Amino acid sequence: MSRPKIATGARVFLLARLVANGLAQTALAIGIAVLTSLMLGILAGPFVPPKLAWPAAALFAGGLAMAALRTLQRRDAEALGLSYVREVQFLIFSHLCRAAPDSVRIGSTMTRFTTDLSSVKNWISQGLASSLVAAAALVAGFAALVFLDWRLAAASIIPFALCGLVAAAVSAPLMRTVRLSRRLRGKLSGRIGDNILVRTSLMHLGLVDRERRRMSERASKLDAVLIERAFLAGALRFSVEAIAPSAAALVLIFHMLGAGAEPLSAHAVASWLFALAIIIGPVRDCARAWDYRLAYAETARRIDRLLKTSPTSRAAPRAPRDIPIACGLRLDGVLLAGRARRIDFEAPAASLIALTGDASARSDLLGAISGLAQIRDGTILIGEIKLSEIEPRHFSRTVGLVSPAVPPLRGSLRRNLSRGIEPVEDEDLLAALRRCRLDTAFPEGLDTQLRAGAAGLPPGISTRIGLSRALLRDPRVLLVDDAVLLADRDGRAALAGIAAMRDRIVIVATDEPELFGEADLVWTLPDNPRLSDPQETALEDVLDD
Repeated sequence: MSRPKIATGARVFLLARLVANGLAQTALAIGIAVLTSLMLGILAGPFVPPKLAWPAAALFAGGLAMAALRTLQRRDAEALGLSYVREVQFLIFSHLCRAAPDSVRIGSTMTRFTTDLSSVKNWISQGLASSLVAAAALVAGFAALVFLDWRLAAASIIPFALCGLVAAAVSAPLMRTVRLSRRLRGKLSGRIGDNILVRTSLMHLGLVDRERRRMSERASKLDAVLIERAFLAGALRFSVEAIAPSAAALVLIFHMLGAGAEPLSAHAVASWLFALAIIIGPVRDCARAWDYRLAYAETARRIDRLLKTSPTSRAAPRAPRDIPIACGLRLDGVLLAGRARRIDFEAPAASLIALTGDASARSDLLGAISGLAQIRDGTILIGEIKLSEIEPRHFSRTVGLVSPAVPPLRGSLRRNLSRGIEPVEDEDLLAALRRCRLDTAFPEGLDTQLRAGAAGLPPGISTRIGLSRALLRDPRVLLVDDAVLLADRDGRAALAGIAAMRDRIVIVATDEPELFGEADLVWTLPDNPRLSDPQETALEDVLDD
């Protein structure tokens, strides 16, 4: 998966409009300069009111047209930037949704979606667009100055060249501060995000002040780098402010050195100053754009690294109707990501299986069967169909998972239960709640509003919501990897009733195989030490970098 190109689809039209806008602004600026020179020549001669009327009207119209062109430039530039950012944003989101859940850190991920995408938008909307306009303005503007007088053109080119040297001098240290500030910001965001998630533990252990000091130290390092970056960016941007005074000084020097040459007329100098002021505007934008370009280059590097990490992949899509209701589950030589040994298991149709052994390995295995985690090698089949071939939107109807890894979503209880399988009758939703002993748990019924992750709900209630949601999808295989559900009296009773029906494959991760009576099979996972997984480590490094 790679980062999308800028010049594709409707964005090509927007880029073409921006180029045309830049050329129009340049032509208009030259026209205004010529009109200004003409007006000054008329003012230097005898007073003839009719001669002043049309230049005045033309200058007024030119000013309005320039304002309109700049406004259109801003609108098209914003549309261009937003179009590209949305595409990149959805691409990153889709990529992360297919990555292993444990490899995604909240703080670092949010940095990718805020700071990094802001850098992308700044470059596309304000940097790239301004550069296109500035390039056209510089080429045409200098051509007009040469036509006006070579001395005026030379006096203009030298300060612009010096600004280019300043940009070249500060680019390397500015890029260094960009990279360092992003790395420090990512680590600080990750630390803050992690601390928010475990804030109750910090309060209980009396570690709040200690963590605040650590975050303050990291923030101080970040502040120092940001101040240095601001200084270098200021040198880059505000060097443009020295162009006009320097050019005026050079005009005086050229005039003194060429005393015997034809003197510069007052209206030529005035026209030159006016044209120079019009050119400096786009150049000032261009200097700011270079700052954005350096930040964008670093962001693009990070996004490319992120998109090159391998997510959980799927092949040709299949719907649940392709899978028989009575079918078995088979694992052939499955090698889990980050594990050393292969796994071979087979579950008959409509069987109850107790999965025992190392708790971490159990979660990894059930995560692989549920499609949330990667497998490095091997095949998982339900019936004769590979699980990797099942269409993502139908996957939860084939394999249901009850686990803290799939918490309730934000919204109403009705929406939580029916999301992805709408429409569902309220009677069916209430029946699923009764089956999981939740029919009296919510006074507001299906309209009860839940927070993301079911924050504020008792753990037993939250996990039974997950069980109800899984049952509504009537999966061929039901996976249970939730210690809270097994410890909750009502949850255990609900699960025992489901297991007793023997209408699907039910796999329960537990240390007590006899918990629901006699299981058809007991899978005991052998010792399978966790290894460093290169893909998972790569994704963590990219998000934290």
